[in-house]
Amino acid sequence: MAFKITALTGQGPVAPATRRLAYFATLALMTLLIALSVIHPAHAEDLLSSGAATVNETFGEGSTFSKWLILGEAVFAIFMYIKTKNMMVLGGIAVVIVFLNIAFGLTV
Repeated sequence: MAFKITALTGQGPVAPATRRLAYFATLALMTLLIALSVIHPAHAEDLLSSGAATVNETFGEGSTFSKWLILGEAVFAIFMYIKTKNMMVLGGIAVVIVFLNIAFGLTV
């Protein structure tokens, strides 16, 4: 059986792995070119900016939601402590309160 010498390598037939790599590279290049051709900047005004004050009042630091969430966590932790007698459950209240104060303080 005679092998054909290819023009690119001069070493015989192209291995299947090389063909797969060339196919993948071509596919990746075509995908990149299509993605770059459809990307264009969007210049629009923020339609939800007027609701920022409402969101901060509802979910911001010192909001009613944060107080009820901490209260609910405390009630749930006490219930779970009574059920399991595990002090770590009660210690979780402090972790949750610190996390929620940080999270609700991040809202702008």
